[in-house]
Amino acid sequence: SAPAAGASAPAAAASASVPLGATLLPTLTPGTGTYALQAGQFASQQSAEQLSAGINGQGVTSSVIPTTDERGTSWAVVTVGRFSSPEMALSQRSYLSNKLGLPQYLMPIAVPPPKPSP
Repeated sequence: SAPAAGASAPAAAASASVPLGATLLPTLTPGTGTYALQAGQFASQQSAEQLSAGINGQGVTSSVIPTTDERGTSWAVVTVGRFSSPEMALSQRSYLSNKLGLPQYLMPIAVPPPKPSP
């Protein structure tokens, strides 16, 4: 059926991700910023944008954060939701995983502040 095929696409995209610890995203420091759940991490910006668009299309906030790992490799991290703390993010993990058809192990990450305009 069509819903099953749609649900498998985000799961397949997320399976192409690499481990969370491989990137140089900001560390989690409670009370100092905005947090999200990591839905995926891709070498291809296009793949990340596709997953993010699919999440946004389901009425959930999603964005793509460019980052670099310790070897200098560029990655595009897809985030889900915006939360005031890692605990708030974790409290919504199961709900968002089920709603979006993503793995249950979505991890909270710190969302870097927007870059200032030149």
